[in-house]
Amino acid sequence: MTTPAPTVTDFHTQVGWLKREVAVPGTFATVFPNTTDEDLAMALVDGFYKARLDGWLPGVECDPDTAVPTPAISMAAMALVVVYSGIKFVSNQIKELNTVFRAKSGNEEFETQKGPSILVERLKEMQAEKNDLLVQARKPTARPVYMHDGYAIRLGTLYPVEAMARVPYRYEPAIELT
Repeated sequence: MTTPAPTVTDFHTQVGWLKREVAVPGTFATVFPNTTDEDLAMALVDGFYKARLDGWLPGVECDPDTAVPTPAISMAAMALVVVYSGIKFVSNQIKELNTVFRAKSGNEEFETQKGPSILVERLKEMQAEKNDLLVQARKPTARPVYMHDGYAIRLGTLYPVEAMARVPYRYEPAIELT
């Protein structure tokens, strides 16, 4: 008997994913010292609804107060939510980044610069990942299948051959991560 695939029933239990997405493992508390796990769970809710705006996770709702998706979502869907949440987190970090700090006291001057280029590159990577997922989801998942009534085509008596030559039937299942 196979065990069922793990599902996510509460975003509070998944904040570690988002921490690893936006910071080097082990440095989250240093990079985001004022961010609580509750803030992260709510960021995951925001990411969930951003994913919904792009057409992902149909039929799933999430209570914004409790951060509980209904019905439970798969781990693949949770990874998608983390990507969307991470994009928001990194773009907000870029907005808050002080690029130049200067201080002067008497004859002494101090200047330091923090370039946002690393974060901008990370943000571009995350957005490209999201866009790749959207492109893959919109591709047909199966080759077209053409069905013909071979007997009628061979005889050419029931229907004109031109009418029966190519009657397409296409099967394209929807992508669901739930």
